[in-house]
Amino acid sequence: MPGQISQLKIINAVLDGIENAEKTYEQWSRGEWLAYSAEYVITIFVATSIMKIPGSKYLTIEHGCRDAIESACGKRRGKLVTASRPDGRIDLMLWWASDSPRAIIEIKNNVYNYAGQCKADIDRIANLLLMTNTTLQFGLFVFYTSADDGPRKKATDILTDRFNSVLSRVQKDCGKSLYIRGNNKIHKYGCGAWLEACVILKRQ
Repeated sequence: MPGQISQLKIINAVLDGIENAEKTYEQWSRGEWLAYSAEYVITIFVATSIMKIPGSKYLTIEHGCRDAIESACGKRRGKLVTASRPDGRIDLMLWWASDSPRAIIEIKNNVYNYAGQCKADIDRIANLLLMTNTTLQFGLFVFYTSADDGPRKKATDILTDRFNSVLSRVQKDCGKSLYIRGNNKIHKYGCGAWLEACVILKRQ
């Protein structure tokens, strides 16, 4: 599609949004980290950052999943796959200028456990991307996590291991059917550190 906003620009905007959310929340709270705030703070800052990218697009927040499926794939016969959680809501949905969904974005704050915090969102993204005749091009699993230095391991090493663990689990769960890639940035802060991350899932 000519003139479309590149996926790289969208990913960079997402990471910029997390960083702005962290810095702003520190100002609001006199030094508290984003891990202690509501997940919705990250969602709003990420959405704002994406919408600053020049180019035609629009964005919806907490979009109903069933409606998103119909917009991307048309009406479906039969029961939808449970893993797509059709009666739930998608944190952010990025639309093509032609009024069809381009990407779904799920956001998690204070991530430390894949099975309990990440897997349900990853399963939803994968299931929606693999539907037939979909306009969806990619999905993003976006997360923030932080750690303090420990007696045996520094916070930066803890976060590196945590990110690699999430990425490897996504690759294990979805790598045979989807292209998987991850971006992250670690920020050292005193005796701790925090990480902004984005896992990209794309149709092959």
